[in-house]
Amino acid sequence: MTWNPINPSHAIERVRFVMKFRENVPAKLSRQMGDVVSRLRSEVRLDGPIPVNLLNFAFQVGSDGKPVLANQASSAQGQGWQFSRGSSNGSPIELIAVTGDQLIYETAEYRRWGTFRQRFEKIVSPVINLAAPMLDIEFISLEYFDRFFFLMVPKVPQTRPLCCLDWSIVCILTR
Repeated sequence: MTWNPINPSHAIERVRFVMKFRENVPAKLSRQMGDVVSRLRSEVRLDGPIPVNLLNFAFQVGSDGKPVLANQASSAQGQGWQFSRGSSNGSPIELIAVTGDQLIYETAEYRRWGTFRQRFEKIVSPVINLAAPMLDIEFISLEYFDRFFFLMVPKVPQTRPLCCLDWSIVCILTR
């Protein structure tokens, strides 16, 4: 039985960076952030911008115990934009977006840290440099999504070989 990473040199399928602000990005600042990416768009091969409208829904517990909309109309919570690049079959490869109170960058073209960092600094750093002095940052996250595939078709796949001593939570989940 052999588990293999999705890429020959690593298992990283996708990387996502999220910067969450304490408040929604004001419309004027959001436009300015979008303009920064728009100026880079042709150089970094991104399509867009696509407007993103966020809605706020309120739910209440009905007399029968089931959730119901508090009011049938939803109210606009904020707006944003998204620039992206897709593959020939339409699946997303890369995107940068401002949605309400978040700046998001995601890519499925992770090769090595150095190449990821160069691309990140080219596309995302100018946007951060514009927003950071204006907005309080609540948190920053950098997430890696790993994918493995199994070469044989066993009766029951053995997930145990994916574990190592340093990944105690994964070992607990795969028992």
